[in-house]
Amino acid sequence: MRRSRSNREFAAKLQIVCEEADESVLWLEVAAASVSDHLKPKTDTLLAEAKELRAIFSKARSTFRGRLCRFCLREAGHHEPTIKGRGTSC
Repeated sequence: MRRSRSNREFAAKLQIVCEEADESVLWLEVAAASVSDHLKPKTDTLLAEAKELRAIFSKARSTFRGRLCRFCLREAGHHEPTIKGRGTSC
C-alpha cells in the first residue's frame, strides 16, 4: 500500500528515502573507520546491507520516475516519449 496522495508525492517520498539511505551509508562508513578490530566484521556487514538498500531504493526511484514521466506524456496526448534522462520536469 502506498502512503501518498498522488504519484508525484510518492516520487518525492522515494527521493527522501534515497537521501536518508545515502546519509546512513555515510555515517556507517564513518563508524566503521573508527571501530576496533573485533567489531569490524559486524560493521562491514551492516555497511554492505546499507549499500544494498540504497541501491534498491535508488532503482525504485528511477523506475517510478520513468513510469511517471511516461504517464505524464500519455496524459498530455504524446505517443512517443520526447523527454530523455533525468532532466525532466516530471
